[in-house]
Amino acid sequence: MREGLLYRDLDPLTRAEDPLLAAALEVGDRLGRFGDHGTALDMWMDPLFPDEPGDLQRLRLATCLLGDIAWNAHPDFRAERAVDMALHGNWVGINSHGRAVLGRALCSAFGGDSGFSSEVAALLKPGEVERLVAWGKALRLAQRLSGGTEALLRKTSIALKPGKVILSVPEKYRALYSEAVERRLLQLARAMERRPEVVFS
Repeated sequence: MREGLLYRDLDPLTRAEDPLLAAALEVGDRLGRFGDHGTALDMWMDPLFPDEPGDLQRLRLATCLLGDIAWNAHPDFRAERAVDMALHGNWVGINSHGRAVLGRALCSAFGGDSGFSSEVAALLKPGEVERLVAWGKALRLAQRLSGGTEALLRKTSIALKPGKVILSVPEKYRALYSEAVERRLLQLARAMERRPEVVFS
């Protein structure tokens, strides 16, 4: 009853917000280093996942909004902290499957390629783990490539071609393609069972 009365008093724009995405935006902005650029991250990686249904697109956006929440933890425990926040955060508008999706994707985004709870993984649907690992690898690549700068991220793009993941970088920004970026592109391509390629234009 209390929540119903509070909801009644909200303005129409606030009522129309997705509660999960609104909360993820607030938490990501508060705990992340780079402010609100989760939407830009999601748009950048969107060409890699052209066949995703709407429910997964929503969870991918939430993952991107939360993509830097564990940066200030010790490097050995960032993935663990991100998973804990995904699973036990005070989220609304998400079920146990959705929390498992966020947790697995953020685990990958923070470099946690092993040790994910088998009990939580059991909540995922067949074939989802590979997709979620790829989300995390794409997010990890985007953040390293741009240094958390939305303007730089928008100058680059990524795409799927038969058998390849292609990263496009303007020639004048060639210096962005560091060894660390090259390594993360390779990790993403392997996660998607493709070969990496970079194009300078």
